[in-house]
Parts: sequence; C-alpha cells; structure tokens
Amino acid sequence: MSILVYGRADDLGGTVVSLNSHYVNNIIKGLDNNTVPHEFGHTLGLLHVDKEATKSKDARQYWPNQKRWSKDSTNIMFDGRSRYMHGKTSISVIGSQIDIAIENYKKDKLNK
Repeated sequence: MSILVYGRADDLGGTVVSLNSHYVNNIIKGLDNNTVPHEFGHTLGLLHVDKEATKSKDARQYWPNQKRWSKDSTNIMFDGRSRYMHGKTSISVIGSQIDIAIENYKKDKLNK
C-alpha cells in the first residue's frame, strides 16, 4: 500500500479494511479519527461525497460545492485529498448516508 494511502476497503460493500501501518500510531493516539470510519463507510456502500465519479455511481451521495461548505464539512466520506478532510475532525455522517447503508443491507449488497 502506498505511503500516501491511509487505508483501503477491499470493495464497496466489501468485508476487508486494510490500514497503512505507517499511520496506525496516529490512529491509536487519537490523531486520526477518520480513517477507520471512512473505510468502514465504504464497506457500507458509501462513496466519496466530493468525487465527480460519485455522480454517475449514486448521485444521492454527491455533494455540490455549496453543501461541502456547510455544516456537513466534517463528514467522514470526503476524499482523503479533499481540503475538507481532517483526520481528527472529519467524523460525522448524515441521515441520508445512514439510510443508504440500511438500504444496502436490506438489498443484500454488503459483505460481498
């Protein structure tokens, strides 16, 4: 795994989250509260809210600029290169993301 990659889910709705050993100390020390929930979000079928590709995969999960600047800018699903992604404070989810995770569970799209 590249040193720039903090973690990775094996697939959307997948079962395996891998962490880059280079950054695990920061996770343990509480300096990175985002990587584990972010990758877990991918296993629940959540996409990056700020990636153009999200529009075509599931437009409900894509956030236009105005929403990114709102109170939701601490969301766990910003791309790691986003200016909104902060390892310590990007820890929130919103109701629609929970709804998507529940929908994926009900449609048997998880643990694949």
